[in-house]
Amino acid sequence: MSGATKSNLAYDRARRDIVTGVIPANEPIDEAALGARYGLGRTPIREALKQLRNDQLIVWPDRRSPYVPEIGVAHVKSLYEARTILETQIAVLAAQRITDTAADRLDELVAEEADLVERGKGYEAAEVDLLFHQGVAEATGNPFLVDASTRINTSALRIWYRMIVTVEMIAQEHADIVEALRRHDVDASVAAVDRHIRNAYDRYIRMTSRLPGASPHERAAG
Repeated sequence: MSGATKSNLAYDRARRDIVTGVIPANEPIDEAALGARYGLGRTPIREALKQLRNDQLIVWPDRRSPYVPEIGVAHVKSLYEARTILETQIAVLAAQRITDTAADRLDELVAEEADLVERGKGYEAAEVDLLFHQGVAEATGNPFLVDASTRINTSALRIWYRMIVTVEMIAQEHADIVEALRRHDVDASVAAVDRHIRNAYDRYIRMTSRLPGASPHERAAG
């Protein structure tokens, strides 16, 4: 196995463990322990952690161990504010430029995520959710928007996973986005994306207000 392959494996394993809470928040990540868990050496573990830092899934202060940050009220509010601004503007271009092939692919992702949710595969469903929003950005034909969308939504994976396993996702909202994009209806596409993100934020607030394991900081959002 090449060094790059080992790093990718370490990244995939650690990303899943962070999103699903196997690696808990606010606890130092021990590189040696992580390497032993995954059967990998220090170099691929360190490379994976660097990428996870770039994805904003971990924080790595100078001269300290990396750790997974707690998902707090201010973080979620800022994240969804940024998503609303970015993704509604992406919807404008996507509605103008989307091809039938791209719309068909989005329909496939909607169906795949719904199936994964039905089968209780929360992590896999969250990753497909990410692919859906990436696909909408790809429909613009602008690689910078694809990169921006993917980066901001990767940092949301932990939130999406918790919502999927707690309150599920609303597949119809994604389907509504695709339907508007396929018609090249800019106003309807923007409205569908805006509604989806606002509803997702509201679902998160409701979820954290009743989760027994939510911290007081999280519950304050309700």
